[in-house]
Amino acid sequence: MLRCCALLLFFLVSGPVLLASASEATKIQKKLPSILELSELSPLPADSAIPVARRLSAIYFAGNEATQSRTMQRELLFKPGDSVTAIQLEQGRQAIQNLGLFKKVTMREAVDAEGGVAVTYEVSERWYLLGYPRVDANTNGEYAYGVQADWNNVWGLNHTLRLSLLRKETKRVGIGKENNYVAGYNAPQLFDTRWSVNVGGAFIERPVDNFLGQYNERFESYQVIGSRSLSDGEPNQGWSLGGGLVWTVQSTDSGVGEYGEALSPAIIAAYRDLRFNVYSEEGLLFASRLDAAKHGVAADYDFARLTLNAARYLHVGNVAHQTIHFIGETGLNWEGPQSVRNFTLGGVGALRGYERGFREGNAFYRMAAEWARPVFKPWLRAVVIAEAGNVYTQPNEFEATDIKASLGLAIRIRVPFLVNLQLEAGIAMPINGGMPRYFGGQVN
Repeated sequence: MLRCCALLLFFLVSGPVLLASASEATKIQKKLPSILELSELSPLPADSAIPVARRLSAIYFAGNEATQSRTMQRELLFKPGDSVTAIQLEQGRQAIQNLGLFKKVTMREAVDAEGGVAVTYEVSERWYLLGYPRVDANTNGEYAYGVQADWNNVWGLNHTLRLSLLRKETKRVGIGKENNYVAGYNAPQLFDTRWSVNVGGAFIERPVDNFLGQYNERFESYQVIGSRSLSDGEPNQGWSLGGGLVWTVQSTDSGVGEYGEALSPAIIAAYRDLRFNVYSEEGLLFASRLDAAKHGVAADYDFARLTLNAARYLHVGNVAHQTIHFIGETGLNWEGPQSVRNFTLGGVGALRGYERGFREGNAFYRMAAEWARPVFKPWLRAVVIAEAGNVYTQPNEFEATDIKASLGLAIRIRVPFLVNLQLEAGIAMPINGGMPRYFGGQVN
């Protein structure tokens, strides 16, 4: 199975991209030039471009009521005083758009009396703070209700805060309705460095009915993960490497099914070469993570868990936002508590032609290919989805001929005024035989 997953990920992953943060932002201003400054600048004709490198006299940002100028400036690979071309300035516009924080990013250039060029990047911001009563449901039979707060672009620094207090029906076999409380904070490019930090915690309480008996289970998890970019291009792109600690505690009201706690180191490696086009993406994403614990070393049990996933997005044809997506993911878990199954497939985003949780185990893989084309509006796309994969009880039980596959058709909506929100609804048919299933929900 490892060979199959490695070949899949090798096919999806290609070539590094440089990554870095910008510096010397003291000449950068958030507001547009004053009337006096404007009188000294001559706008370039609409159909012209900077033919050769010119000295960059100033960078301005407009439209950023919530977003700090430094958040955009650190994505630029140039600063006032550098020589720049029209291509470099356009690359800067795209780098700002790649943050995913804006509905639109435009650029204006003007030549000053000394022949230098001043550039203004104007952004149209999304809604960043949402606090709302939450009621979720999908065709897998899952539902949740409670309250949630999502704050994207916290303090205008592209940080993210998530808080939720939910009552959930997960439709997992042997598990009843659970109380689920989650908090997480992600801070990329902390203090304008190449370091990013993620902290989070979760508390879950639920009734369990399995081969061990009936009991109430409590689960707590807390993590601190730090990572650093490895190259010197845009800080939002390229390779990053990091690690941290995860503390998990599991207990039951009767002691039955209790397996204790573990403090586990975690190592992560990720790659991002993604061009964000507002209604679609182009490029490559890769992520990997290894968690492990040793019995007797701040842990009540041994375990090791490896997850890998990759996605490639390609624009095809002459239609804007018409794309093909190739996706691969796998997970392997060795040892650990016998009652725990770490992976599942089925339902929205994971073999849509099968019921959620049709199998659970400690090893899985999934491959998918998607073709998406706009219908009437760029934010509304028809998607054809082909998926294949399976779940196994243990990593050593992989069987190459035991493959589950499905073919589906969906409508996918990208909500343009919110950050990173896509919804889909459709129908999928198991290729191996079976009745078609309707599906719907949020696409990660």
